[in-house]
Amino acid sequence: MAVEDFDSIDDIQMPDANTCMLVIEDGLDWEEAYLHASTIQNKLKTYIYYIESGQLLKAYPEVEEKSIVICIRGLVQAPDKFYDEMNEQIAMLLKTKNIGFEWEFAVD
Repeated sequence: MAVEDFDSIDDIQMPDANTCMLVIEDGLDWEEAYLHASTIQNKLKTYIYYIESGQLLKAYPEVEEKSIVICIRGLVQAPDKFYDEMNEQIAMLLKTKNIGFEWEFAVD
């Protein structure tokens, strides 16, 4: 799935006039939870670099005044022990970079 492609941005959306959302499409299950968590971390590095290097602004100059949000869209709900810890760590890291964070899961 797309989360494993560390060289690309999966999707960019403008859900409202004030927000630019970069979406990570995560279709992996959590059978190998530590590997899955590592995969997400590597994909996040790509997104952070894309934003901080100015590539996002160069490709989408209209986002200059918008809030930037990274959203992980998971097909499978993360186990509570991983979700709680990862959610907090990711949100704290991105907050230091003025990037918002959301994590969504498909509904069964």
